[in-house]
Parts: sequence; structure tokens; C-alpha cells
Amino acid sequence: IIKAEGRLDVLVNNAGNGVAGPAYTMPVQSAKKQFEVNFFGVIRMCSAALPGMISTNQGLIVNISSLAGLFGLPYQSMYSASKYAIEGYSQSLRMELRNTKIKVVLINPGDFKSAFSQNREKTPFTIQHSQLEKEYTTAVAAMEKDESIAPDPSSLAKQLCKIVDAGNPAHRYLVGGVGQTIVPTLKAILPGSIFEKLMNDHYGIK
Repeated sequence: IIKAEGRLDVLVNNAGNGVAGPAYTMPVQSAKKQFEVNFFGVIRMCSAALPGMISTNQGLIVNISSLAGLFGLPYQSMYSASKYAIEGYSQSLRMELRNTKIKVVLINPGDFKSAFSQNREKTPFTIQHSQLEKEYTTAVAAMEKDESIAPDPSSLAKQLCKIVDAGNPAHRYLVGGVGQTIVPTLKAILPGSIFEKLMNDHYGIK
């Protein structure tokens, strides 16, 4: 693009997938696969785009994180961890590029209609513990229910267009239904034990 057009204006890193499974038996290969797509893919794209952006002293990088990058989710530990990694990487990148005109923005979406549920890897439950196995099954069902009633992604696309057109975008945008975008605020104001109980209740972990 830079060779053809002389510059690269915008990079949006949106590729991602999900791995569900108990954190306590997560196969390392599944964890690596999750990070390979969700985190290392972002690094590769930024490393490819930024030399050209720096040479022209302009550009916008939008990294699609997740609300799950702001709080952990039961039985989605690797997904949350990979999105937490994007958070730290993006903030560091923004600070390093302070003396340039390159902007780094995070979008933290909630659930939107997509093929995410169908493409999610579910690692097997491999230990003998009927209660924990039941909780895993219940939590996955809750995830899939949330995703099945999620809104159309057009609102996310519209927000992205606004960010691209903004002269001075914010560092972060939470996008989704109020019932989900309020969760980071609840995490900030509630005692940890109460917040985690609310999260567990939502996923059927009593």
C-alpha cells in the first residue's frame, strides 16, 4: 500500500478467535493457538505497518480488544489473557509513539452477532469432578446464549468509522449493550469478591 499510495492511513487489527476450557487443565497448545491469533497477529501487523507510518509521521492504529480484556471470564481464561496482552501492548505502543502524529486506539466490544460461537474451540474436561464439569458446561451454554442474542455489528462498524474520521480520538472506546459495557465500571467500584460473585452468577457458577 505504501509503495502504491505513498502512505498508510489506517490499520485495524480485528482478527480473533476464542478458546473455552478450564484454566486448570488448559492444553498449552490451545493457549498458544489463542495467543498466536489474538495477540501475536496484532504484533505482526503493527510491526509491518509502523515503519511506513513513522516515515510519513501519520497514521491510525485501531486494535480490537474486548470487554474481556478488562476483566477475566470463567472458562475463557486464555481469551481474556490474550486480550489483556493487547491492552498492555497498545498502551506501551501509544506511549512510545507520543512524539509522532500516529494514534493508537483500543476498542473494547461486547458481544455482537458473528460466527464466534461456532468457531470457538472447546477443550475437553479431563479430570474427575462432576461439580466442576457441570459448571464448565453451564458456563459455555451461558456464553453461547449471550452471543445468540447479541446485537448486529453495524453499531460497531459505525463507531469505527467515527474513530477513523476523528482528528483526536480517545484512547479507548467501549462498544456494546449497556448491560455489558457497564461491567468495567462495576469492577472498579465493587469489592473484588462481590464482582466475581456477580460474574459467576451470570455464568451459572453458584
